[in-house]
Amino acid sequence: MTIYISGKITGTTDYLNRFKEAEQHLKKAGHEVVNPAELNLQFGTNRPWEFYMRNCIRWLIGCKAIYMLKGWQDSKGASFEREVAINTGITVIEQEEDLDEWG
Repeated sequence: MTIYISGKITGTTDYLNRFKEAEQHLKKAGHEVVNPAELNLQFGTNRPWEFYMRNCIRWLIGCKAIYMLKGWQDSKGASFEREVAINTGITVIEQEEDLDEWG
C-alpha cells in the first residue's frame, strides 16, 4: 500500500527526523511511502505555505492511506490533509495504530 506521511512541520525543527523515522517504519512494514517533508526540500524553504500544500495534496491524492504523526492536530496543514483524505476516500491511520490491520 502507498502511504502518505502527514504531521506538523511549520514551527518545528525536528520534522525531517520525525518524518524519516515514520518512513523507515512504514517501509519496514512493507509499504511504499510518500514523505512530503523530503520531497518539498527540492523547492527550498522560502516559498509560501500554499505552494508546499499544493504539492502535498497532489502527492496525497495518489496514495491509498495517510499516516498521521503524533501531534498532527496542532498543524493547519496536517489537519487539511486529513480532511482531504477523509473526503476523497483515503484511509486515515493514526501513528498509534497497528499497521498490520491495514495490510
